[in-house]
Amino acid sequence: MDIAHDLQPELAETLAFLQSNTMAAVSTASRGGQPELAFVYYITDEDLNFFFITRRDSQKFRNLSENWRLAAAVVDEDEMKTVQMAGTVEEVIDEGEIARHTHMIIRSPKLASLYMRNAPMKFLPPRVPEPDGVHFALLRMHPDWVRWMRRNKETDEPEYFTLLERH
Repeated sequence: MDIAHDLQPELAETLAFLQSNTMAAVSTASRGGQPELAFVYYITDEDLNFFFITRRDSQKFRNLSENWRLAAAVVDEDEMKTVQMAGTVEEVIDEGEIARHTHMIIRSPKLASLYMRNAPMKFLPPRVPEPDGVHFALLRMHPDWVRWMRRNKETDEPEYFTLLERH
């Protein structure tokens, strides 16, 4: 990953932020440019790759089948922190990688507690789906750019960092 040495503290803070959250807004577009926004449960790795599960019959999967570009954003409005990223998506087909990343997504303590807390509401499905190659897919975005914003604790003003920018 091409992160400048002087941004290593911000990278560590960004990774900790991404790993402490479980839901992101993702944006796709059809071949014709029609936008679509959805929320997904996700994980990231140390290289800022972004993994999520989606149904193969979802609009986002259809869009990504035509246009493999994705934008994602994660926010904590109380702490005034955001990560925004965009890149190219690919389907993960290696069975070991599918098992490892899926396990991390669907068994995260935060997600599990959310499902247990909301189970009576019937808002969420009875279980988080696992990629099966037929109905669900595990997707990975390799980011082309990543931006981090946080509130400066001394000045209370926002600070912006471009952590990654590939051309």
